[in-house]
Amino acid sequence: MSTHEAAEALGQKECPHIVLLVMDEAGQATELHALMSMVNLINSGGALVLVGDPNQLPPTVLSKLANDLGLCVSIFDRMFHALRGQESAVVHLSVCYQMHPQLLAFPQAAYYGKGMTS
Repeated sequence: MSTHEAAEALGQKECPHIVLLVMDEAGQATELHALMSMVNLINSGGALVLVGDPNQLPPTVLSKLANDLGLCVSIFDRMFHALRGQESAVVHLSVCYQMHPQLLAFPQAAYYGKGMTS
């Protein structure tokens, strides 16, 4: 387990023993940032688990040029849309344990369409 920055630093070193990368908040990681973390994983043939929510905050990209070139897309968003038809590739968690039902009412109505319970 590590932060995106620590995983990115590992990507710059040869670490063939990395066989699993779990990337939390992947919806906030740009594709380029995530790929730096995935270099050793790709070389070792390991597994990747992206955890995130396509309805939450996107990556922060301050450059207008980078945004215009499409570099503001998260790795999670790209993979979520690319693998949407493959049921075993995308798992939707529908129980929200950290939120009271009354607090969940707004996000459920605005983003999830009755797809969440608490």
